[in-house]
Amino acid sequence: MAQENHRQKDSQAVLPKITGGHILAATMQREKEQEICFLMIDLYCRFHHPKGDCLQCRQLQDYVAQRLALCPYGDLKSFCSSCTSHCYQPDMQRRICAVMRFSGPRMLLHHPLVALQHLAATIAVKLTKAAGKGR
Repeated sequence: MAQENHRQKDSQAVLPKITGGHILAATMQREKEQEICFLMIDLYCRFHHPKGDCLQCRQLQDYVAQRLALCPYGDLKSFCSSCTSHCYQPDMQRRICAVMRFSGPRMLLHHPLVALQHLAATIAVKLTKAAGKGR
């Protein structure tokens, strides 16, 4: 009986999602994407605003966190770059694109493991979409 309750509790707490060949807990997907965005914004800010923490970058981080929290796809979402419905305001979309364009290649030097995991997950999503279109 106790073992059955334990299994039921485990199945409710963790909904597996296959991403990049790895099984990630669905509830961790948003947190992981937010962590990656924050790392990229921090890297961008350090190179473009050398005086430290700036208001523009903090506002962008807050906006990213808000958009992820309100995502209509919930915890079963893919990365925002692979999403079919973009929910960022045009100004914020331009800002996050500039951050990603600058920070993306530099992530390999500053956060190599995170960058390679993200790259593998992104490729897996694109391959899955391409396989679905070929049917």
